[in-house]
Amino acid sequence: MLVYAATLIRAGMTPAEACRAALIEPLTDDPETIEALRKIVDAGLG
Repeated sequence: MLVYAATLIRAGMTPAEACRAALIEPLTDDPETIEALRKIVDAGLG
């Protein structure tokens, strides 16, 4: 998953977008969990 996130970043995505696409979305389909994980990513990456 981290390698895929790095590939997305190298292709032009922002780090936050890449983490959402490569790490958050594949982990869960629960909206509350997705929102919590997005807040963590936003706190770390902006």
